[in-house]
Amino acid sequence: MSQIKNKEKQELLKLLEKGYKDMADINIEIAEECVTADNEALSAAEEKLEN
Repeated sequence: MSQIKNKEKQELLKLLEKGYKDMADINIEIAEECVTADNEALSAAEEKLEN
């Protein structure tokens, strides 16, 4: 009985690890998009200040 629970626990831990890695990839994509948008906004603001 305990072997079954241990196996289920190990499977759950693997699923959790995969989920956290997937979320990390998603968070990186979002952060990169935000950096791009911030850089574009900064460039636009600097351009307006120069004129």
